[in-house]
Amino acid sequence: MKFDAHVGGIKVQREPIKSMRPSVDEPVMRIGLGRRTQKTEWKDSEATRYLCAEAHLSARFRTWVLKKLARGRHLSIAPSYGLDTGTILKHCLEARRRVNIRNSFLAIPFLLGLLILLVGFDRVELLPVVLILAPLTAWAGAWLVVGWERWESDKLVRRNLLQASFNPDCVPFPSSPKMQQVVRDLEEAQKANVLIYNGFAPFVGCGESLGGWSFAVDVTKGKQDLGHIGQPARFGVKELYDEIAQAAYSLGFSTLTLEDKLCVNGQDIRSDPRFLPDPMGRPCSTVGPELIGEFIESVNFGARHYKHIRVVDWSGELAFNVMLRFVNTGHHLFIEVNYNVLTPLHEGYHRVDSLNPDLSFEDWFKLVLFSWALAPILLLVLPFVPLGFVQRWYHDWREERRLRRTLRNNRSFNYGATSSVREDTASAFYRRYFQKLDSELYKKVLERQIFDTIISFLDLRNIETSDLRERQTTVLNSGVIVSGSGTIQAGTFAVGSHSTAVSEKQERPSRLGFVRNLGSKAGAKS
Repeated sequence: MKFDAHVGGIKVQREPIKSMRPSVDEPVMRIGLGRRTQKTEWKDSEATRYLCAEAHLSARFRTWVLKKLARGRHLSIAPSYGLDTGTILKHCLEARRRVNIRNSFLAIPFLLGLLILLVGFDRVELLPVVLILAPLTAWAGAWLVVGWERWESDKLVRRNLLQASFNPDCVPFPSSPKMQQVVRDLEEAQKANVLIYNGFAPFVGCGESLGGWSFAVDVTKGKQDLGHIGQPARFGVKELYDEIAQAAYSLGFSTLTLEDKLCVNGQDIRSDPRFLPDPMGRPCSTVGPELIGEFIESVNFGARHYKHIRVVDWSGELAFNVMLRFVNTGHHLFIEVNYNVLTPLHEGYHRVDSLNPDLSFEDWFKLVLFSWALAPILLLVLPFVPLGFVQRWYHDWREERRLRRTLRNNRSFNYGATSSVREDTASAFYRRYFQKLDSELYKKVLERQIFDTIISFLDLRNIETSDLRERQTTVLNSGVIVSGSGTIQAGTFAVGSHSTAVSEKQERPSRLGFVRNLGSKAGAKS
């Protein structure tokens, strides 16, 4: 398809923008430390390795993961970019299984010590010896059991979860049908093209917001060229999305992916079988391309379509997300761009990197000492372990019953996800300076490419873009943009391309200076 334009009063025809995606042999820029992976295959990422190791090193962490992923069977699951949540869940289940085996074996020294104690009560002359022998026997047996469990856990981490020997499949697939279904749901969530959110922000799983911008372009206003006003050509937003995709791929970021996403609030899907086939079940995480196409060209008050541009780098420790939306009202083209970033995992999750492949004498000593100190505590609480299983089963049954009753009676129930595992484990800071720099690089390069592509696309259709060019200059050249109720607190602040700011420091007078001033004033009056 060709478009008419006027240059110097002469009517010419221009070809549409050719594909900007690089060929296979064309050299492109590669940035970051991440290996080339598919958009949802992060099983081998460093971020996955860190959390798999944490599942074996921290009981609190695996309890939190199991509660978040395995018990919310009626809620949507937010994708965790850079992580394989299914693999992390399998490691949490394996660690819990090993602890349950340990508790079962602890019953042997416990019962043995109890038996010795009962025998001693029958023979009074042996009672003093029995009162010493029974607890020592139970303690020694428990020491061996706890030491075995700690050694098995340590061995698995050192042999399979260190950087040089990472094997995410070193644990078996869960045998429970319930857990198998949860793992499949997590795998589907990683491929989701529907984000069902709970709360205000719709981009659940994308990380911390870096702001964004929006603009409306009058698509009925023709471009002026040497005094002649061209006739604007009509277009669909799908054509513009295609041009954006080609331009983004041309940048050569090896881990860049583009996806179509639908964002919908969890309270708005109760009566919509497209997103919630069964009100008592989990919402859909994936819909067909036909439904996606309906939302691309139309404005819907419930669900909104976005083009998701994502770059996952530093082996899952950095994920930069751009959510882009176009709305063509016939008279205006509305452009919306939002930026989000997933910062590296919290520093505490990197402690596995301090471990050596082989246990040193100091490591053996710590393992033995820790097992010796933990054994009597576990023996004392062992009689209450079955009670804990019953209490947890009753709590889950009661919670499930309460939730199902709520689902039947409350039609405003929110099925949306509040956060992802990746978001909850992210740090508030970058671990490396270059991670922060790469995040800025992705933002600025993608931002410029989006602007340039939109302007070029509209220029070829004889649509005036002078306002958009001014907006581009403002966005790209401004160090700080404040909108809404934002505030700036600074000692100096300058606005404009050639503006400067000078700070005049006013010293607060000390008490001694205040007294001297009073003395000088009194002397002047006298």
